[in-house]
Order: sequence, then structure tokens, then C-alpha cells
Amino acid sequence: MVAAAPYTAPPTPADGLGIAVAILLGIMALLALVVAGTQFNEYTVVDDIITTSGDSSIGDLIDADDARAGALGFFYLAYAATGIVFVIWQYRHSRNAEALAGPGGLGPAWAIAGWFIPLAALVLPGIEIYQSSQASSPPAPGGGPRSGKGNGLVIAWIVAFALGGLALSGNFWLGTMDDGFSSTDPDNVRTLLLLGSVGGLLLTVAAILGAIMVQSLTKNQTRRIREVFGGGMFVPWGAQPPPAWGPAQPAAPWGPAPAPPPQAQPPWGAPPGAPPPPPGGPAPWHPPTQ
Repeated sequence: MVAAAPYTAPPTPADGLGIAVAILLGIMALLALVVAGTQFNEYTVVDDIITTSGDSSIGDLIDADDARAGALGFFYLAYAATGIVFVIWQYRHSRNAEALAGPGGLGPAWAIAGWFIPLAALVLPGIEIYQSSQASSPPAPGGGPRSGKGNGLVIAWIVAFALGGLALSGNFWLGTMDDGFSSTDPDNVRTLLLLGSVGGLLLTVAAILGAIMVQSLTKNQTRRIREVFGGGMFVPWGAQPPPAWGPAQPAAPWGPAPAPPPQAQPPWGAPPGAPPPPPGGPAPWHPPTQ
């Protein structure tokens, strides 16, 4: 039998952070859509110039390139701000999952570190969030504390985010009109712009999925926290499970507690410390004989 744990405050739900992240991701969806539009616009201008099938001029190309650069600038500024708030939410979500199901998986440290590893940053955040979603769900029958059902929105989000980021990264190899697109072959310029447009669309989808995912994960985790810590008593893993995890116990009947049975008393008039009467009933008291 595990000793009772001392009182500890339950984990703090991330509802406020979840709302902030969802709003920022909504803004990111709009900016990513603008990026996709400016990328495709410049693609059509370059295609007209290469194929000479249109009436686009160098002036049109300069304007299209300036619009693309401006859209990317606003996008990456908003991306940095949104990323900070998102990582804070992810860390809180991971800490709460650890309080609910104990340590396991990548853990809260990877909620931050996973974003700073090149290339792996396209995968690790999704793995960590999915594992935390499992820990924030009711355990499967007969399974461990982290055997709950994971949220499928995490998989859809990380796939769209990774593919969109890779497609848009082609812009880093694409210069500007001032440097002749870094001496990139015109056909390659056109290809990179088309990939950038597809990347912008994928990132738009990823931002929308991310906003829905964050809200879903936050609500599910908050509900689970209330189930487990409804009374405010923190029970560590290995201790007796709280009532929310097991079958309901029958309530005690209402009413005053029954009075304890009367205890035998010495006969009236006996001196203090005299033995109680025999079971047959009280007998008259007599002084002890010499």
C-alpha cells in the first residue's frame, strides 16, 4: 500500500495559451495565403518572359519580386512571434501530460529542443505533441498511463507543416532581381517560385489545422485534468488511483452516525476502579472480604 501523497496543486490548464495560439495561427494562415499568391504571381510573370507568350515586362517582374519579398518578410516576422507563443503552449501541454501520466516519451524538454534541431524540427514537435495527447487521454483498458488515444490532427498538421516548409525553403536559394536571382537559371527560378506557391498553400492548411489541433488538445487535456484532479488532491503515479479512474463507490446512507454500544459500568455506589458487573447483570456491591 503506497502512503498517501501530500497535497500539491493540480496542473494548470493551458486554455488561455491555447486561445492565443489559435488566434496567431489564424493570422499566419492569412499571411501564408498571401505568400502563396505573390509566389504564383511572380511565377506567371517569369513564365511570360521566358516563353514570350505574354506581355509581361521587366518592370512587371520587379514589382512582382518586390511583392514576394514583402510578403515573405511579414510572414517570417509573424512566424517568429507565433512560434514563441506556440512553444510556450506546447511546453505547458507537455508538463500537464507528464503530471497526468508520469514521465515518458520525449517529455517537456523536447517541446522546446525539438524546434532547434535542423531538419528534425520538421518531425520532432509532432512526435512530442502526439505523445502528450496520448498521456492526456483516458488510458486504454488494461494499458499503461500513456496508452490513451492520440489525436490524429497532430499527424495531419505536422505533415502539412513539414511539406510546406520544405517547399517554401526554395526561396532561400532564390535571390532578388538586384542580383539576377543569384544567377539561377530562369527555368529553375520558375520552378522554385511554383514550389514556393505550393508551399504557401500547404502552410495555410497547416496553420488552419494547427489552430484546430491546439484548441482540441487543450480542451481534451483540461477535461482530463478536471476528471483526475477534480478534488484538488495530487496523487502520484503508483499511489491509489483517484475515484475518476475506477468504478464509482456507493455513497453512505444519509443520516446521523449510529451511537456506539453502551459499555458496562461498575454498580452504583462502587468505589472508583471497581470491576464491571458480570454478564448476567449488575450485582449489589459488597466490600471485599479480608
